[in-house]
Amino acid sequence: MINPLAKEQSPSHREHLELRRRQAKWHTGSPPPLSDPDDSSETVPSGFDYALTEQDTIIALMGPSGAGKSSFINKLMGQSVAYVNDSVESCTQEVQAFVCLHPDGSERKIVLIDTPGFNDSGRTDYEVLKIITDWLVKTYRRRIKLTGIIQLYSIADARMRGTPLRNLKMFEELCGSEVLANVILTTTFWSQVTPDVGSQREEQLKCDFWAEMISHGCKPPVGMP
Repeated sequence: MINPLAKEQSPSHREHLELRRRQAKWHTGSPPPLSDPDDSSETVPSGFDYALTEQDTIIALMGPSGAGKSSFINKLMGQSVAYVNDSVESCTQEVQAFVCLHPDGSERKIVLIDTPGFNDSGRTDYEVLKIITDWLVKTYRRRIKLTGIIQLYSIADARMRGTPLRNLKMFEELCGSEVLANVILTTTFWSQVTPDVGSQREEQLKCDFWAEMISHGCKPPVGMP
């Protein structure tokens, strides 16, 4: 029997429910089951040829489009390996990985995971989040977990409002409060602002927009880069 009082769910509400359903499969502190009746795709994460191992240090970079994720990777790698552009459209369309040796001189590898940016002009934030969660699910199926996440935000942006603020909330839902201790919040593009302006904006981020995440153990920036 149809309930005449029932309201049709809005697209955003349906997307939220779908996100929570997907999160429940892997966001439990242990890898999800190897079989998933809702997903018949391959179990090997795409985006690179290197075979991940449990010994690797795996760090994912996340943030809105234009936050400097690809530039951050190029800086750490010491060469231009990730494509960078000045467009509002994300230059990273799929999850990609870049491998370098650990600086401790051992044979261990550091794997930097470049993810598509939020606030992309070409697709919705939910579509971007789905790409990231799909990759995480496939990685967890191989009993491989992220070592940590670096969340980048451009200090050159005068305000965090509208979509960027919503993206930060989505990011918190994706990570979950219990794993935020492995998340580092990082600001970029300090060369585009004066030290005083940058410090003031970063302090506002710590005290306002990032306050809840920091209270759950997320690591805030420690000063001007």
